[in-house]
Amino acid sequence: MRSRQLHLSGLFWLSAITLVVALAFGGGTRVGFGGDVLIQFIAVALLAAAIAGLVRVRGRIGLEARLAIAFCIALAAVPLIQLVPLPPAVRGLLPGSSWIAESYRLIGRDAPWWPVSLDPGATWISFLSLIAPIALFLSVLQLDYRERRYLVLIFIAVAMLSVFLGAMQLAQGVKSPLRFYEITNTTEAVGFFANRNHYAALLYCATLLTASFAMSAAGRLQALRPSAWSRSESARVLMLAGVLVIFVALVMAQAMARSRAGIIFTVAGLFGVLGLAMTSRRSHVAGTGTARVVIGVTVVAVVLSLQYTLIRIIERFTEDPIEQTRLIISSKTLDAARSFLPFGAGTGTFVPVYGLFETPEDVRYFYANHAHNDIVEALLES
Repeated sequence: MRSRQLHLSGLFWLSAITLVVALAFGGGTRVGFGGDVLIQFIAVALLAAAIAGLVRVRGRIGLEARLAIAFCIALAAVPLIQLVPLPPAVRGLLPGSSWIAESYRLIGRDAPWWPVSLDPGATWISFLSLIAPIALFLSVLQLDYRERRYLVLIFIAVAMLSVFLGAMQLAQGVKSPLRFYEITNTTEAVGFFANRNHYAALLYCATLLTASFAMSAAGRLQALRPSAWSRSESARVLMLAGVLVIFVALVMAQAMARSRAGIIFTVAGLFGVLGLAMTSRRSHVAGTGTARVVIGVTVVAVVLSLQYTLIRIIERFTEDPIEQTRLIISSKTLDAARSFLPFGAGTGTFVPVYGLFETPEDVRYFYANHAHNDIVEALLES
C-alpha cells in the first residue's frame, strides 16, 4: 500500500527537475548564460511529454484548460510571427522600417527581406525562453492534486535553500564567492539570482504557498479535540510548527533582500492570506482559529524583520537617484513604443531599440537592460 501511495508519474519527475534547474540556474538578468541552455534542453523533453499527455486525454480536457492552452499557443505565436521575413515593399510599410533602410543605405545595399523584429536573434532567444514556463504549465495541468502539492513543496524547499544561501552572502560581504553572477547586488542577499528583485519575487511566491500549507494544517488541528489526538496528530503539530518557522524565515528574508516591490507585494500577499484564513471552508470555528494562527505568526515575522532591517528598509524607500533614472527609462521606453505601434519592435529587443532613442542627457553610470516597467516594455517589444 505504501509503495502505491508514493508512486509518482514520470511527468511529475520531469516537472520537478525542470523547476529545480530553472530556479537554481535561471537567475540571470539577461539572456546568454549557460544555465539558460541547460534549462531549455530539459524543458524540451518536458514539453514533448506534456504535449503527448494532452493528446492522449484530449477528449477529457475541460473548457478552462482549453482556454489556458490556447493562451500558451498565442503567447508562443507572438515572437514566431515577428520572425517571419517580409519583402522590402511590405516591411517598408511597417513602423521601424526606416532604421533598417537607413542601415543598408549607409553600406550601399538594398534592404533585404526582414521580419517585424528589428533584432531577429534576440527575438528567437526570447521565444526559446518561453519553452520552460509553457512546458511546466502544460504538465501541471495534467498532474493530480497530490503531485501538485509535492511540486509546491519542492518549490518551497528550493526557496529556503536560496534563503540560506542569501544569509551566507550577507555574512561573507560584498566579495562573497557565493554570489554566482558578476553583475549583481553586492550589498544584498540575492540567493541563486543576480538581482534582488527576482530573488524577492521567489520569496513572496514561496511565502504565499507556505501560508496555504499552514492554514491547511491549522484547520485540521483546530477541528480536533486535544484528547482525541493520536500519534499522527502529534506529528501534524510538529509539521505545523515547521511550516510556521519557514513562513517566518521567508518574511525575514524578504526584509533582508530590501526590494521595494518585494516588500509591497509581500504585505499585500499577507492581507490576502489573512482573508483566506478567515474564510476557511472547514468551519467557522476552524476559520477563526486559523486566522489567529496566521495573525500571530505574521506579527512575529514582521517584528523580527523590523528589529534587524528597519533602518535599511527606510533607506530603500527614501528618494533614490536610481529611482529617478528608472522613471526616465520608463518614459523613454514609452516614447519608443509609440514609434513601433501596433506590432512592436520584436520581443527581446529592448536593449538595442532603447539605445536608438537614448540621448546623451539620458545616459547614466549603469546599464539599462530593462525598462523596470513590464507593461511599457511589453508595449515596446510586442
